[in-house]
Amino acid sequence: MEMTKVRFLGACRGVGRSSFWFFHGNLNVLLDAGMDVGAEGESRYPLLDDQDIPRLDFLIVSHAHLDHSGYIPYMVKHGFKGIILCTRGTRDVMELLWLDAARIGKENKDALYGEKDVTKTLKRIRAVEYHQHVRLGKGVGLEFLNAGHILGSALVVLEFDGKKFVYTGDFSGKETHLFHRFERPPKTDFLMMECTYAGTDQVLPSTPNASHELAKQVKKALERKGSVLIPVFAVGRGQEIMLALAQAMESGFLPRVPIWLDGMINKATDAHVRNVLQLRESIAKRILLAKSNPFKAKFFRVPSSKEKREVFAQQGIVLATSGMLTGGPARLYLERFAPDARNMLILVGYQAHGSLGRTLAEGARMVEIRKRVGVKRVHVRMDVQSVHFSGHADYPGLVNFVREAQPKTVFLVHGEHKKMEAFKGVVEKKFKARVLIPYLGQTVPLEGKGF
Repeated sequence: MEMTKVRFLGACRGVGRSSFWFFHGNLNVLLDAGMDVGAEGESRYPLLDDQDIPRLDFLIVSHAHLDHSGYIPYMVKHGFKGIILCTRGTRDVMELLWLDAARIGKENKDALYGEKDVTKTLKRIRAVEYHQHVRLGKGVGLEFLNAGHILGSALVVLEFDGKKFVYTGDFSGKETHLFHRFERPPKTDFLMMECTYAGTDQVLPSTPNASHELAKQVKKALERKGSVLIPVFAVGRGQEIMLALAQAMESGFLPRVPIWLDGMINKATDAHVRNVLQLRESIAKRILLAKSNPFKAKFFRVPSSKEKREVFAQQGIVLATSGMLTGGPARLYLERFAPDARNMLILVGYQAHGSLGRTLAEGARMVEIRKRVGVKRVHVRMDVQSVHFSGHADYPGLVNFVREAQPKTVFLVHGEHKKMEAFKGVVEKKFKARVLIPYLGQTVPLEGKGF
């Protein structure tokens, strides 16, 4: 039997920079290589020395979000010669996100990698279909299952020495406009799962309920002659919100005001259309029938001027990146909309500690917006609301996943420490599993008692 262990290089007792090194004898496999976009300095990146990068044989990517994939072009730039495995949807979205990160890094003069590095990285990718079995090495196999989080997201199932190790990446336990919930995992020996919403009080609304609440809030702002800013992640949440608003306008619940799409939302939507068979059947049929494509509704518009004059000249709804207001055009709209009490900001996804979105969600009325030259203080008079359209599993979804996987050992990652401590107790009591909340840099053997 080969010595098997896992080392935790990120997303430990916090959210961000997911990365985990799976060792099996001489086989070295990295699960994700993300960045913490809200952090500064070395704490933004996985705990991975440059000299260790060439040792890696495979890099398996659960999904494209930068907190899971953003470090990969840097690794290729610094000697990674292995194979990158992910789904086709993940590959298409990573290309968009990496090129955008390279552009922003160049503008800010702090680029980790450039466009040439992205091109090099894309050549190292081998796309894997859901349920396709891949041999990584002697006695080690890989399979992807649909995680329901965003386009291409996958549960990673590794099999070694007759045992199963499941890494969830980010996953959703609810049906959404775009995707079904996660696929049922196999009975597993080792489960490493995200815990973004592990608090026992974190029960998120269903997609129909969230869509109705979103439409209600938007209607309030429009009725008082205000405009609405909805910061979104370009991939997944952006398309979910587009579909929810389109449904509300087509039904007549909302007036048909312009819905402005700014940032990477359109390119990300094109990636969804190219991978239409990974979407829910009902949405796939509508897209394939050109006249019924919900993403092509006439009320969706793209600003044509750099100054966004047409957006500010009339009442409307703006969907703009980034989802936590850590960058992107959303901050420009916030700056312009914030002083007017008729306007509304609706936060629709997870807001990490330290992000501008989290600061506003917690009630701040004076915020600082970083600009290329200096910092601008903005008085926030606009209405601030939160409507959860998360692509993550909530507390009942996490419990349900453990119930279905029946793990013997559980590693809790990608969550806030206090909430994971409480969830650890629930899993130990309810499922009699061994549970560890690993420290950054900790290495745990996957044999014997383990820990």
